[in-house]
Amino acid sequence: MNTHHSFRLRAAMLLAIASLIFIAILSNVYQQRVLQHTATNSRLLGEYQQLNQLALSIQRSAKNYQANAARDYESYFRDVEVYLGDLKGTITQFHTLVDSIADKTKNDVTDLVPPAFSSLMGNNVSQGTLAITITDVSDSWLRYMSGFETALGENQEEPRIEWGTRFVLENSDTIEHKLHVLMDQYETYLQQQGNSAATIFKTYLLVIAVLGAAIIGWFYLHVIRPIGLIANACTRVAGGDFGYTLPIQGKNELAQLSEAFNTMSSRSEMVLNLISQLQQAHTVDEATAIICRASGSYIPIAWAAILKADQTNTLLNVASTLPAMNRSQLESPQIKANTAFGQQCHDALLSKQAFISSDLLNAARQDHSDQFINGLVRRSQIDALMCVPLYNNQGWEGMLIFGSKSGKYTSQHTELLSKLAPLLTTHLQKIV
Repeated sequence: MNTHHSFRLRAAMLLAIASLIFIAILSNVYQQRVLQHTATNSRLLGEYQQLNQLALSIQRSAKNYQANAARDYESYFRDVEVYLGDLKGTITQFHTLVDSIADKTKNDVTDLVPPAFSSLMGNNVSQGTLAITITDVSDSWLRYMSGFETALGENQEEPRIEWGTRFVLENSDTIEHKLHVLMDQYETYLQQQGNSAATIFKTYLLVIAVLGAAIIGWFYLHVIRPIGLIANACTRVAGGDFGYTLPIQGKNELAQLSEAFNTMSSRSEMVLNLISQLQQAHTVDEATAIICRASGSYIPIAWAAILKADQTNTLLNVASTLPAMNRSQLESPQIKANTAFGQQCHDALLSKQAFISSDLLNAARQDHSDQFINGLVRRSQIDALMCVPLYNNQGWEGMLIFGSKSGKYTSQHTELLSKLAPLLTTHLQKIV
C-alpha cells in the first residue's frame, strides 16, 4: 500500500481531532476571559454607582447648609469643625474614587472583541471611549475642587463656607451631567460587550457543530461505510457467494483491507472451482488443463507440467504438459537428480517446500547437461519456473511445474499452491 496515502488518512483524522480540541480550548479560554471581564466590570459598576451617590451626597450637604446657615460665631465655628470637615472628607473620597475608576478603566477594562470586529457588530462604545470620558470627568473634577478651594478662601481658620456651598450648588450640575454620561456609556458598553460575547459563543458553537458534522460525515463515508461493506461482503462469502469482490476506493488501510478481501474471495472461488473440476478429470492432461485454467487468473502460466517421482525420488518423469508436448518434443522428458535443477527438485520433495527458479537462460548456459532446462529455454522461451512438490499420506509424490515467459512468481504463489498440494495430489494419484 502507498504509505503516502496512509499517512494522509491518519493526518486528516488527527487534524480534524486537533481542530476540535483547539476550538474547545479556545472556547474555554474565551469563557474564562468573559468571566474575568464580568467580575471586573461588576466591581467597577459598583464604584461608578458609589461615585454617583457621593456626588449627590455633596450636593445635598450643600443644600442643607444653605438652608441652615450659621447666624452667629458660635454656630459658625461649629459648622467649620463639623460640617466643613465632613464635606471635605466626602470630596476627598470622591476624588480618590475618581482616580481609582480612571486607573481601572484604563488598565483593567479590556474589550472582549478586537476593534475591527467590534465595529462590525455595531458596538460604538469601547474601552478607549470609556477612558476618554473618565479622563474628562477627572479633569472636570480637578477644576471643580480648585474652584471650591478658591470659594472657601485662603483663610483656613475662617473659611467662607457659604461661598463654598454656593459654588457646589452652582457647579454640581456639570459634574452630575458628566457622571450621567459616563454611567450611560458604561452601561451601554456592558450591554454591547455582553451581546458580543453571546455572538462569539454562538459562532463557536456553530463552528464546532459544523466541524463535528463534517468529521462525523467524513468518518462515516471513509471508515464506517467501508467497514459495513466489508462486513456485508464477508457475510455473502460465508453464505456461499465465493468470488464476490468489493470496489477499491482510495489507497488507505481500508482500501488495503478491501483488496485483501477481494484476493481472499477470488482465491476461494479458484480453489473451489479447481476441486470441483478436478473431480471430473479422467486423464492427467485434463487435470493439467484444469489446474492451469483455474490458476491462470492468479498465476502467470505460459507452460505447465505434472511429473511423477520414481520410488527413490531421484527421477521425475513428465506425465503431462500444457501446451501439450509429446515425449519426442521434449529434449528430456525426465528431471534427473544429478543436475543442479534436479537436485533442487529432489530437495523440495524431501522438505515439501515449493521453490522458484528464475533466470533459466543463465542456468541453461551454466549447465549444458541439464537437457530438461535447456529444452524449455530453446523450444518455449521459458525464463522462470515455479515448482510445487506433490505429496500425500499414501506415499505418492510428484512435482507440479509452472513456467513463465515474462511474469514473475512470488512467495504468495508458492505459499498458496503448497497448501493445495496435498489436495491436488489426492486427485492426481487416481489418474497419473
